[in-house]
Amino acid sequence: MGFPDAQVGSILVAGSGTWIDARGEKRGEHRLVELTVAPDAPGIWAELAVFHDVWGPFDFRGLPHPEVEEQNAPRLAVALQTLDALLGGLRRARRRLAA
Repeated sequence: MGFPDAQVGSILVAGSGTWIDARGEKRGEHRLVELTVAPDAPGIWAELAVFHDVWGPFDFRGLPHPEVEEQNAPRLAVALQTLDALLGGLRRARRRLAA
Protein backbone atom coordinates (compact mmCIF):
# COMPACT_ATOMS: atom_id res chain seq x y z
CA MET A 1 0.00 0.00 0.00
CA GLY A 2 1.44 3.40 0.76
CA PHE A 3 0.79 6.97 -0.21
CA PRO A 4 2.43 7.63 -3.58
CA ASP A 5 1.31 11.28 -3.66
CA ALA A 6 2.48 12.08 -0.13
CA GLN A 7 4.92 14.94 0.38
CA VAL A 8 7.06 15.79 3.35
CA GLY A 9 5.70 18.79 5.25
CA SER A 10 8.28 18.89 8.01
CA ILE A 11 10.68 16.69 9.91
CA LEU A 12 11.03 16.92 13.69
CA VAL A 13 14.18 15.67 15.36
CA ALA A 14 13.98 15.58 19.16
CA GLY A 15 17.44 15.30 20.60
CA SER A 16 18.81 14.26 23.89
CA GLY A 17 22.04 16.04 24.59
CA THR A 18 24.73 17.00 27.01
CA TRP A 19 25.13 20.23 28.90
CA ILE A 20 27.91 21.23 31.28
CA ASP A 21 27.24 22.39 34.83
CA ALA A 22 29.06 25.11 36.80
CA ARG A 23 31.70 22.59 37.99
CA GLY A 24 32.42 21.48 34.42
CA GLU A 25 30.66 18.14 34.78
CA LYS A 26 28.74 16.84 31.77
CA ARG A 27 25.07 16.10 32.32
CA GLY A 28 22.75 14.21 30.02
CA GLU A 29 19.34 15.71 29.30
CA HIS A 30 16.37 14.14 27.55
CA ARG A 31 15.01 16.40 24.76
CA LEU A 32 17.57 19.13 25.29
CA VAL A 33 16.87 20.46 21.79
CA GLU A 34 14.43 19.97 18.95
CA LEU A 35 15.13 20.66 15.31
CA THR A 36 12.29 21.06 12.83
CA VAL A 37 13.13 21.25 9.13
CA ALA A 38 10.61 21.88 6.37
CA PRO A 39 11.46 21.61 2.68
CA ASP A 40 8.31 23.43 1.55
CA ALA A 41 8.31 26.14 -1.11
CA PRO A 42 9.31 28.89 -1.40
CA GLY A 43 12.36 27.65 0.47
CA ILE A 44 13.68 25.34 3.11
CA TRP A 45 13.41 26.55 6.70
CA ALA A 46 14.47 25.27 10.07
CA GLU A 47 13.64 25.97 13.68
CA LEU A 48 15.83 25.04 16.60
CA ALA A 49 14.06 24.98 19.96
CA VAL A 50 15.92 24.67 23.25
CA PHE A 51 14.24 23.49 26.43
CA HIS A 52 16.73 24.33 29.12
CA ASP A 53 18.10 27.39 30.89
CA VAL A 54 21.77 26.48 30.41
CA TRP A 55 22.18 28.74 27.36
CA GLY A 56 21.43 32.04 29.09
CA PRO A 57 22.69 34.07 32.05
CA PHE A 58 19.80 33.15 34.39
CA ASP A 59 18.12 29.92 35.40
CA PHE A 60 14.35 29.49 35.20
CA ARG A 61 13.99 30.86 38.72
CA GLY A 62 15.72 34.10 37.69
CA LEU A 63 18.95 33.35 39.55
CA PRO A 64 22.20 34.17 37.75
CA HIS A 65 24.36 31.26 36.67
CA PRO A 66 27.18 32.77 34.57
CA GLU A 67 29.41 29.70 34.93
CA VAL A 68 26.75 27.50 33.35
CA GLU A 69 26.15 29.98 30.54
CA GLU A 70 29.91 30.23 29.88
CA GLN A 71 30.12 26.44 29.52
CA ASN A 72 27.13 26.06 27.20
CA ALA A 73 26.29 29.24 25.27
CA PRO A 74 29.36 29.00 22.98
CA ARG A 75 28.39 25.43 22.11
CA LEU A 76 24.90 26.58 21.10
CA ALA A 77 26.40 29.43 19.05
CA VAL A 78 28.56 26.97 17.10
CA ALA A 79 25.56 24.69 16.50
CA LEU A 80 23.52 27.64 15.18
CA GLN A 81 26.35 28.78 12.90
CA THR A 82 26.75 25.25 11.57
CA LEU A 83 23.02 24.93 10.96
CA ASP A 84 22.95 28.30 9.20
CA ALA A 85 25.86 27.27 6.95
CA LEU A 86 24.22 23.92 6.17
CA LEU A 87 20.85 25.45 5.32
CA GLY A 88 22.51 28.16 3.24
CA GLY A 89 24.23 25.41 1.25
CA LEU A 90 20.92 23.57 0.83
CA ARG A 91 19.22 26.74 -0.41
CA ARG A 92 21.97 27.32 -2.99
CA ALA A 93 21.79 23.69 -4.17
CA ARG A 94 18.01 23.86 -4.44
CA ARG A 95 18.22 27.03 -6.57
CA ARG A 96 20.76 25.36 -8.88
CA LEU A 97 18.46 22.34 -9.29
CA ALA A 98 15.48 24.56 -10.02
CA ALA A 99 17.36 26.53 -12.69
